[in-house]
Formats: sequence, C-alpha cells, structure tokens
Amino acid sequence: MRIALSSETVELAKVKSRSAWRAKIDRFVLMADPRGVRTYPWDVLGMVGQPLVVKLIYFVCFGAFAVSFAVAYWVIIRVLCKTGCLLDKPEDQGLSWRERQARKRSRFDRYYVAEEFRSLRKAAAIAQTGCALSFGSLLLLGFLFGERASH
Repeated sequence: MRIALSSETVELAKVKSRSAWRAKIDRFVLMADPRGVRTYPWDVLGMVGQPLVVKLIYFVCFGAFAVSFAVAYWVIIRVLCKTGCLLDKPEDQGLSWRERQARKRSRFDRYYVAEEFRSLRKAAAIAQTGCALSFGSLLLLGFLFGERASH
C-alpha cells in the first residue's frame, strides 16, 4: 500500500514490524515539520494530556458525525435518483429551462408526501439530528478539554 503525502512517499507495505512502522512515521513527521518537533495528528487535536475516556468520547463523536453525514448524503442522492430529478425526462425536452426546473421540483416534492419515501424521510431526520448532535458534542468537547492554539 502506498500513501502519497506532500511529495514524499511512505511505503507501509514493506514495513514488517510495528516498531519499524513507528520509526517510518516518526521520520516522516520529523521531515514534515520544519522545526523538527514531533507532531502527530492526534496531537493537533489538543488531546495530548487528556484522559483516555475523553479521547474515546471525542473519537466516538467524530465517528458518529462521519457516519451521520454519510447517511444524510446517501439519502439525498437516493431521493434525487428515485424521484427522477437529476435527469431531464424525454417529455420535457421541448420546454424552456424554467419549465423543466419547475417539473423537476414538482417531481421532488413527492418526497415530502408520498408513502414510499417514508423510510427515507425517517433516515434523513435521524441522520441530520445525529450530525447536529455529534458536531455539537465535538464543539463542546473542544471548548471544555481542548487547548488553545495560541501557545
């Protein structure tokens, strides 16, 4: 597996042991920082001196946000595909741009009332609520336990 990071290539497939992997990452991190100070991605988050429980809660909130965002995005794409809003229908070809857009909008409006979209409406509501709550929790954790960036 090859990961290209800022014009330097770290080859993780050739690394056999965990200590050698850590040494490669250390060498890359030291090359990436002009001051020569080791900074790992988890250090940037301001979670260096925090208890393990706070770190776990932070990463669970981040994971919940990522999953909720992905589900919300999937629901939007699914609804657009099922309602036929992405492509012009053959019967709409002789119409003006505004009329075509109005017909696409009216086809999309079925999402709000049709029984066939009930499960997608529920999934969208749950995903959007999950996004908002997990992002709010991330902000709260950052304000309560994070470090200031002006050190």
